[in-house]
Amino acid sequence: MENKRISVYGIIIASYTAISLLGGNFSFGMIQIRIAELLLVLCLYDKRFIVPVTLGCFVTNMIGVMSGMNPLIIDLVIGTLATFLSGIFVYLFRNIRFHSLPLLSLIMPVIINAVMIAWELYLYFNIDFLLLALYVGAGEMISVFILGLLLYKPIGKTISKYME
Repeated sequence: MENKRISVYGIIIASYTAISLLGGNFSFGMIQIRIAELLLVLCLYDKRFIVPVTLGCFVTNMIGVMSGMNPLIIDLVIGTLATFLSGIFVYLFRNIRFHSLPLLSLIMPVIINAVMIAWELYLYFNIDFLLLALYVGAGEMISVFILGLLLYKPIGKTISKYME
């Protein structure tokens, strides 16, 4: 059973990284839609998913910095921390539902990333913070909130088989 869980975690880390890198420059920078953030939906089902999703973000940010796609070395800390905090809040608010939908949980990554990532982008690019927050928040809204709402039930059905 432990081997199965470790394998699932490895798949999550690799999936986050592969999806992000396939997104290329859209996964980094001022205007970003990091589709892999959708994996934060897993945290609705089990807090044990916070760590592999966070590690996937860290690996992605590291590869991004090393390859030159991500000019912000600080993203290794701030970006990873934003994903970690997002996972925690997705989990903490998972039982608060509006019309049976986890809206509060899924809006948390939008807010957290809009503030934290916009802050680091502001430090680097020195462009209007609110504009950067809008860009990052919009990308996160697409990745986590909209796609998350569409896919959280199918994801839950699939992942529950592997976490027993």
